[in-house]
Amino acid sequence: FAMVGLDYEVAKKVTATARFGSEWRARSRERSVTAPYAEVSGKYQYAPESFVVGGYAYTLDETSDTARFNDTRVNRFFGTLQHSFTALIVGSATVIFEPSELQGRRGVANLSETTFRGGATVSYLPSAHWTIAFSYDYHHVRSDEAARQMARHRTGLNATYSF
Repeated sequence: FAMVGLDYEVAKKVTATARFGSEWRARSRERSVTAPYAEVSGKYQYAPESFVVGGYAYTLDETSDTARFNDTRVNRFFGTLQHSFTALIVGSATVIFEPSELQGRRGVANLSETTFRGGATVSYLPSAHWTIAFSYDYHHVRSDEAARQMARHRTGLNATYSF
C-alpha cells in the first residue's frame, strides 16, 4: 500500500486536501488487483469549533459479500457540518452518497448499488474529560439484487471518558 497527500491552506479559514494512493492485492485463487484511491476535499472553518467539509473519493473497497464479490468500486461524495452552539454543546451532520459496483468473482456478474447515508449527532461536553452524545443515522441501499436492498435507522446514546 502506498499513499501521498497534500494539505494546502488556501486562506485563513479554508483548507484543501488531496490524497492519492494504491493498494496491491495478490489473490491465490482469484484475479489480483491494483486498488486505486483518490480523495479531494475542502474545509471552511466559519467559527471556532464550527466548520463545513465536502469532497469526493474514488476507491476499491472490500465487499460485504466475499463469497461472490472481490471488491466494490466506489464513487463517494461526502459532506459534514459541525457547529458549536455553545462551549458545551456541539452538533454535527454528515451526508454520504455512494454510487458503486460490486466486482463479481469469476463467473459472477457485477452488480450496481447506490448507498445513501446520513446522520446527526448532538454532543454535550460537561468537562474536559467527559462527552455525552446522542446520534441518529439513516442508511439506505438500492441494488440490482433485491436481497441486498435495505433501509436502516439507528439511534445511539453514549458517554465517553477521555484521559
